[in-house]
Amino acid sequence: MQILIKTRRPIVYGEFTPKDIQTMGYDPGFIFTFFQDYSFFQEIETGIFIPLLDTVNYTRDILLVPNEKLQFVQKNLTIKPI
Repeated sequence: MQILIKTRRPIVYGEFTPKDIQTMGYDPGFIFTFFQDYSFFQEIETGIFIPLLDTVNYTRDILLVPNEKLQFVQKNLTIKPI
């Protein structure tokens, strides 16, 4: 999986919660260190995202975008500034 993330740099949408990540034996901040050079967004309504700034109390529906693909995603999704 790490090789896939490092080489292909996919856009990832998942239902991440700190509790779920802890249950798997990882620190809740794991996704933020594992997905280096990614931007993180939280879906607040169907298809509408805001930047995810709280790396401790985040909830489900997280969009992870490689920074080099950010402009493409911004053209195709609604991302509101905070």
